[in-house]
Amino acid sequence: MSEKIGLWVGGVGCAAAVLLAGITMFAQMPSPSALECPLLLDFQGGISGEIVSVRFTDRIDGIRGNKIELNAEQKGKFRLALVTVKITKPPGRSLTLAQCDVTLHYWHGNEAEVAPSEGISYFSTTRDGERPMSIVPDGPGFPKSSTSARCVAATEVFIDFAFCFMEPDTRECWICIGQPISRKPFITPGYKL
Repeated sequence: MSEKIGLWVGGVGCAAAVLLAGITMFAQMPSPSALECPLLLDFQGGISGEIVSVRFTDRIDGIRGNKIELNAEQKGKFRLALVTVKITKPPGRSLTLAQCDVTLHYWHGNEAEVAPSEGISYFSTTRDGERPMSIVPDGPGFPKSSTSARCVAATEVFIDFAFCFMEPDTRECWICIGQPISRKPFITPGYKL
């Protein structure tokens, strides 16, 4: 009988230790309502962006041998656009941009169009020159670019985006960087596999 009581006390002690460890770990985790939106760019907080150049081409090479290239039939109808964006920011502010958050709104003739970004470069502190481009062929993918130490210290940084199938009469262009509609998150119950 004393063995059963000893086993029972030992089992309860182990269960209490596991429960206490779980409570301690949970207490150290931030509550979901305390988390900020990831990759948030607060354009009210001293950050601004503007297009500084748009170049049209038939081919854009990416890192790791990836490329975007128009075939012979497409070359007569469309071009690729390489759009350079200048971002002004406070010194010391790091930035991360996701390719899927960037679209190009534009007019061609009398038609309004929107094109998703098909490639994103690294940040640099110089407007001109080559910036290595990340391209995910046959998506989906989640390429993103973050500022290096030198770019974090700068007040102006430059980044390129690639857009496909631009019409010959493409004229007025606006870059759009997607933003969450609020800082406060919607909390889901999640799911388990």
